[in-house]
Amino acid sequence: MDPEKMFSDNALVSVIGIGEHHFAMCETPFMLQINPDNLDTKERINVNKRYGLMTQSPHPIVASDGVYTVGQGVGVTGPKYNILRFPLDGNLKEGKIVASVPARWRLSPAYMHSMAMTENYAVLIEQPLAVSLSELLSDIVSNAPFIAGLKWHNEPVLIHIVDRKTWKQVKTRYVADPFFFMHIANAYEDGEHIVLDVPTYKDSSILHNMFINTLREQRGKNTQDYVDSFKSTLHRFVIPLNTKGKDKLITLPGTSCTASWSGNEILLQREKLTQIPLENPCINPKKRALKHQYLWAMGPDPNGGDSGFVMKLDIASGEKFMFMEDNIYCAAPEFVAKPEATNEDDGVILLQCINSQDENKAYLLVLNASDMTEICRASVTTASAVPMPLHGHYIPVTGQ
Repeated sequence: MDPEKMFSDNALVSVIGIGEHHFAMCETPFMLQINPDNLDTKERINVNKRYGLMTQSPHPIVASDGVYTVGQGVGVTGPKYNILRFPLDGNLKEGKIVASVPARWRLSPAYMHSMAMTENYAVLIEQPLAVSLSELLSDIVSNAPFIAGLKWHNEPVLIHIVDRKTWKQVKTRYVADPFFFMHIANAYEDGEHIVLDVPTYKDSSILHNMFINTLREQRGKNTQDYVDSFKSTLHRFVIPLNTKGKDKLITLPGTSCTASWSGNEILLQREKLTQIPLENPCINPKKRALKHQYLWAMGPDPNGGDSGFVMKLDIASGEKFMFMEDNIYCAAPEFVAKPEATNEDDGVILLQCINSQDENKAYLLVLNASDMTEICRASVTTASAVPMPLHGHYIPVTGQ
């Protein structure tokens, strides 16, 4: 059961900056500190040995008082979701578990790729896709892939709200109809509500449809069920905070989200923000935990064709701007504001891209964040095939 032997340290999901340090991350309990000048690995950090995490989110959140991530740990009462805080200077030896939330299934902690955080609360989404610890042990013995231990529980999503002042869960229990998710666009407080924007899927079949043999079988076919499994819906949830003695739980104007008591739980009904399926959303980083107007995201051809797109969405008006191109697949968009920018969308979108017709070609695409027109691109031809990009990291040049 030593994670050093159980899990890969292939940190292929994201690269993040903490202080002056940069780390490559995956969902396994390893962080690789890298040299951004030559990509050499400087140090390998095992967060299982230091903090008892068996997994970790590869999308840490930078807040004013530290950098936060969430991972699965195991206590005397069973699996828990532990919120880990690192200092802003990037000294990972000074991290601290600030909160622990028990998993609702004693032997099946939920798959949790991302968390959210507002000014006063942390938000953990416990979705129906969970890790069966008993099957995971069997998979380790039989050398089966990790995904074989993931099981779908067709039960409501449970949303945990943790007070950042006390690091205790609020007493109210929030649930929503079942969905699968990976990334959260943003969460912020508006009056006595938390607003949460997240792309959701009807279930987790997208994961199984990314097996190599399935991808090859579907080439040229693209059956409707297969195409639909990759289509997410950008949804908004409004979570009422002060519910005592209230008949109408949501009083926020301009939303069709609802919330109602169902026994001792509050059932949340979501609002669809766009008809276009999209993933890997980003916002202007200065709007994190604040009310945002604009959101940028990417996606494959909604009809299953060989093209990709990047879109800007005005949440308030529904207005959309889109960049689309044949044979393209993009990583998650990265917003970089212009120096001394005054508007929320005044900046550029950076995209790492590959070409479906040339596996040795990769390029950086730069778009105007306001209207999604192309500014420039830089390409490179490599000696070997370029893997699919996931999440990039912008490091500004200093001293020039």
